Amino acid sequence: MTGVSSIEQIVLEWLRECGDAGNIPVDCESNLIELEVLDSFSILQLVGFIEERFEIVIALEEFVPDNFVTPTTVAQTVARRLRSGA
Repeated sequence: MTGVSSIEQIVLEWLRECGDAGNIPVDCESNLIELEVLDSFSILQLVGFIEERFEIVIALEEFVPDNFVTPTTVAQTVARRLRSGA
């Protein structure tokens, strides 16, 4: 099973390579919404990446800002889905 910290690193890597992080220094506790690293479109892109990478489905009811505030909250959402066998 993949731990939260390794999921965080995967999310951070995606944010730096494919997301809107650009030159913004982002760590596990960075507020991605306030820093404008994630918007509604990039959240969908991130979810698509996560679903493919971890072979899970992020349920519609999990599309709430609280689950995408920081790389840690994203990783926790992924870990929950992995534990539930989604």
